[in-house]
Amino acid sequence: LPILNEMMKIYEMNMDQFETFSLGKGYHFVEARESGFVYGKDFGKYISKYFGDNKYVHQQTSNVNEYLKFKNQIQNIGFVFKESKSFEKTSKKGVLYKSLTKNYIKGKWQIILSSVENGQFDIILNQQ
Repeated sequence: LPILNEMMKIYEMNMDQFETFSLGKGYHFVEARESGFVYGKDFGKYISKYFGDNKYVHQQTSNVNEYLKFKNQIQNIGFVFKESKSFEKTSKKGVLYKSLTKNYIKGKWQIILSSVENGQFDIILNQQ
């Protein structure tokens, strides 16, 4: 599971290590947010690392095959589906998006998968 293994490594990185990793993978700096940094590769592919008490790693893609492959792989290695929720959220530009979020748990790890109506897919990794 290259994406999952990569996300687990990123989870343990400090800010300097995350910047070096992201730039080394061809991502470019997009923005600094509260307690985190966002790096983008090309349209629809982003990676973010958030620090502090609510530490997590977030990858975003518009590639449905990549998303479905990841979803199937985590289930195959024992992540258990716990719940799903439907959300409506307004973007910074005032656009309303709907999403379906699914939570999976394995040991200390939690993965949150979201399908967003604009064609984006979010993968979030954190610890419970």
